[in-house]
Amino acid sequence: INAPNIFGVMGQGNAKLIKDIRTVLRLEKKILLRYFKDLNNKSAKEILDDTDCIIEIVPKKYAVWKY
Repeated sequence: INAPNIFGVMGQGNAKLIKDIRTVLRLEKKILLRYFKDLNNKSAKEILDDTDCIIEIVPKKYAVWKY
């Protein structure tokens, strides 16, 4: 059978809502540059325009699995 790789993640932790616009902008740029070559990409620009907060999750425990 030629099935796709399936991965799972489950976790528990503490969440914090970040609403300071300067902090949000700094963090979202850092995050987006992990997935886009630059921030001029159409999708990156849309995300930058639409994001007004970030949820930061600090994990206490987590589990990962693969089928």
